[in-house]
Amino acid sequence: MIAVAESCIRPATFWDVPRLAEMFAQFVQSSQYAQYVGNDPTCSAAAIQRMVASPDAAVFVRETEDGIVGMLGVSVFTNPFSGERIATEHFWWLDPKHRGFGGWLLKRAEKWAKSKGATRIQMMAPVDKARVAETYARLGYCEVERIYQRDL
Repeated sequence: MIAVAESCIRPATFWDVPRLAEMFAQFVQSSQYAQYVGNDPTCSAAAIQRMVASPDAAVFVRETEDGIVGMLGVSVFTNPFSGERIATEHFWWLDPKHRGFGGWLLKRAEKWAKSKGATRIQMMAPVDKARVAETYARLGYCEVERIYQRDL
C-alpha cells in the first residue's frame, strides 16, 4: 500500500493546469478563503502555470483512476534576514472523497524543498479548519504566528 500511495504522487505538468485551477476553486470555496482570497479563474490558472514552470516552485498531485484528486503547491525563497532557504506552502487540497493521502503530498513537498536547499518549511492552517492545525502538530510542526487581515 505504501509504494502504491507514494507512486501516485507526481509533479504537475502544464497539461494539469486546468484541473488544478478547478481544484483551487473548490479549495477556496470550501473554506473561509472564499471571503478573503477570492478566486479569479484566469489569475489562478496563470499563478499555477508559473509555479509549474519555476525552478523555485512545484505543484505535486495525487493521481488515481479518477484522475487528479489532490494537490500541494510549494515554493522556496531566501529569507532576507537569515539568508536561509525556506519553503512555503501556497495551497494543499484533496477531494473530500480521497482524503487520507495528503500526508504523501506533504512528504513529497518536504523532500523537494530539501533538494532545493530549504532548511525549514512553512505550512498554513485556515482558522476554520482546526483539523489541519492538529495534523501539523502531530507531524512535528509548531505554530509560529497568526495572520490578521481587514479590508481597506
